[in-house]
Amino acid sequence: IFMNEGIVVLIAFVVAIIIFIVAREMVCWYWKINEIVDLLKTVANKSGVDLKSPEIINNISSSKAFTDLALMKVKSEDYDGAISNLTDALSYEPSSAKTNYNLACIYSLKKDKNRAFFHLQKTIELGYVNFEKLRTEENLSYLRSSPEYQTFVLNGYKV
Repeated sequence: IFMNEGIVVLIAFVVAIIIFIVAREMVCWYWKINEIVDLLKTVANKSGVDLKSPEIINNISSSKAFTDLALMKVKSEDYDGAISNLTDALSYEPSSAKTNYNLACIYSLKKDKNRAFFHLQKTIELGYVNFEKLRTEENLSYLRSSPEYQTFVLNGYKV
């Protein structure tokens, strides 16, 4: 009989731990979701985008939200708006090679060589290694056509 009581106590203890862990996870997720919603509201307010838009609702981080907004703006050729959104994305994730790459592409589309080279150099410094894409990316064609591009490449992708 004493053995059975020990097993019952052990099972009760394990069940209590499981209930505690599940309750704690639910509370953590509740706070994370509210934090994400607040960040998305900030993005929407800064960008003038409908918060109920599926592109916004599905984002889970501010950096990603700003990047997604920027890419939508590029499609409509709102390059200045896209640059603003990507700059905001960098404030959340300053070491993003992808965001710097996107900025290099947009500045190339705007024919702003200095800023395009700056962000392309930063992209490489942050670990980007897809050099084939640099040779074929349509959005970088203006930059590649400039006389400075060959020097940039020969200089190890540095200005």
